[in-house]
Amino acid sequence: MPYVIKHRDKDLYVPGTASRKATRYDLYLVEKKWTKIYPTLQGARSALAYWAVQISHTLKGFDGIDKTPDELKNQMEIVEIELTV
Repeated sequence: MPYVIKHRDKDLYVPGTASRKATRYDLYLVEKKWTKIYPTLQGARSALAYWAVQISHTLKGFDGIDKTPDELKNQMEIVEIELTV
């Protein structure tokens, strides 16, 4: 089954697009239709770690928020999804 990276408390996801059509919310997360789908759990874990490091640097530089990558990763979860045709 494929996986997505979702915020634990909100229905927001790690983006899979750089499109300007996608509305960015807290932590630069997007709605489900703009998320990236990972074919393996290992790929999703790797992407989550990379995302947390990148967002940590972005928040520190632009928003003045100082969160460590581990704090950001703890706010997210990897969810198994079912694809429909």
